Amino acid sequence: MIFQQGDSSHVAVRSALESRELRTARARGWLTLTSGSGDRLLQRWQRECEQLAQPFAVVRMEPQRATLWFILREDQEWTPSQQEQVRSMLAGATGCVVQANSACAFAKHGAEHALMKRLLTAAPGPNSHATLQHQPD
Repeated sequence: MIFQQGDSSHVAVRSALESRELRTARARGWLTLTSGSGDRLLQRWQRECEQLAQPFAVVRMEPQRATLWFILREDQEWTPSQQEQVRSMLAGATGCVVQANSACAFAKHGAEHALMKRLLTAAPGPNSHATLQHQPD
């Protein structure tokens, strides 16, 4: 019984932490994964992004850097010109890969927030192509 009680308590704490992380992600526009984040949290964020028709944006904090993933909705794409603008928005990041519907890159710790904010400005509106302008942080 004690093991089960402790187990259910752990689940409740984890669920509360995931809920807090999702609230923060909603406010920011991206989910930040840490070593304590689980697959369930990532799956919940993905479902939520699909339901809200917003880009799937994730930052994964690693010991030496942050990995950024930014995936547009299924019905959105960047034009080749917009892809070039996204590449320029990621100046300062390394390992950048920009495609018609996604971007990923590695950032130094501390730079990930500014880069994700830039990427969020690059997402097309629901019924139009994005107009990309590099905005200062």
